[in-house]
Amino acid sequence: PPRDHQSAGDARPQTRTAQAGSWLRLDFEPYHVRPTRYSLRCDGSCKLRNWELQGSCDGESWFVLRRHIGDETLTADAATSSWDLDAEHDGEEWFRMLRIYQTGQNSLGSYFLSLGGFEVYGGLREELRVAAEQR
Repeated sequence: PPRDHQSAGDARPQTRTAQAGSWLRLDFEPYHVRPTRYSLRCDGSCKLRNWELQGSCDGESWFVLRRHIGDETLTADAATSSWDLDAEHDGEEWFRMLRIYQTGQNSLGSYFLSLGGFEVYGGLREELRVAAEQR
């Protein structure tokens, strides 16, 4: 049965405080998403500065949808900001998974990944339809 909107995405944080590469993944199975914009809300004093929004169909190959280097958009505690996606995705427009992948230190000079919110805007369709169209 379909899951409600709060559990439709499977959020799996992988946080390692000693090195870059922490990430938070949303798995939309049994759906695919076609993101056109996204929003992040910071959580407390630890704010992202260096990260990528990435998309994947299989969890193995990831495509960079937007790259942020030294981005100081998120400034205040609980600040929210949104970004449009206009990047090329190598022909991949629909993704089963999206993740925030931290590529460098945050505002406190650590690699701790802390988010208070992650919203995605765009299209949504069932995975069964995607498989049928690929045949």
